[in-house]
Amino acid sequence: MTAFEAVPLIKPPALRGVSNYEGNRQRQDQIISTQVFTSAQKTGNFASQLGAAVGQDGMGRPVAAGQIFDPFSVTRLASGAAIRDPFPGSIIPASRMNSVSQKLINLVPGPNTSGTPNFIALRSELFDTFNIRAREALPRRRC
Repeated sequence: MTAFEAVPLIKPPALRGVSNYEGNRQRQDQIISTQVFTSAQKTGNFASQLGAAVGQDGMGRPVAAGQIFDPFSVTRLASGAAIRDPFPGSIIPASRMNSVSQKLINLVPGPNTSGTPNFIALRSELFDTFNIRAREALPRRRC
């Protein structure tokens, strides 16, 4: 869309101007596909993420893929290495969930499809660009 208009800005003709408007509206669609928390994960239950054993910790206990560890449980070995205890069944107790974090997690939408990714949505954005140009025309001096 383009509009053009030349108008006097102040009368008498001491100052005249030309204004111009050009506008462009562009719509852009984007498909969002991502992995979001399931309802069980929002409550701290990550048991579905546990995989096969991938090794042992420094105390000889088995470690599974996707296992969640308690950040506040530290056992020091004679070598000085720090070992953390896993949450039983990879379930974080509700008493250990931060209330502010829980409120933020609940703002994230739940899954709308199965598999990975488990959230697919279409987002549309409008982009507006415009120019406004003004020019003043002062009377010429006569010498």
